[in-house]
Amino acid sequence: MSEEQYEVLSNLKNMIGNAFPNMSFLISHTKIKGELISNTSIRMWRPISHNKMEVIAWMLVEKNASQEWKNQSRDSFILKFSPSGIFEQDDTEVFTDITEAAQGPMPFQKNLTYNYTMGLHREPVDFIGPGVAYDDKFTEASQRNFYQYWLELMTK
Repeated sequence: MSEEQYEVLSNLKNMIGNAFPNMSFLISHTKIKGELISNTSIRMWRPISHNKMEVIAWMLVEKNASQEWKNQSRDSFILKFSPSGIFEQDDTEVFTDITEAAQGPMPFQKNLTYNYTMGLHREPVDFIGPGVAYDDKFTEASQRNFYQYWLELMTK
């Protein structure tokens, strides 16, 4: 990692990304005992059937970090983005409800269509890469790019 890339990472509160086709990552931080402690996780999203998904999550920490930092990073991960974390529990509930609702008659009765327009007006920012970055985490650019690439692969 270059010094410039490290500088960008050191100033981020959250960084969310995807690696095609089924891996995502999250770098975040939490105040633990008055100190900002980072946590990094990667997830593999594995479809099981048309309505089931297995998600395997790993928490990463620097190999040479002190044991205290490793423990605090684990606590940060567990508090926020683990299956028992305050954010992941909400997401899991929503994923379950969306899957259930999408299988019923309501989407057809109400002629619902998918809407991936959040952040559509945003342009990528200069980024020392690799990848493409936006200045706001509230965008569906990753999803649009994912499905665009998937469509290209499926129609070759």
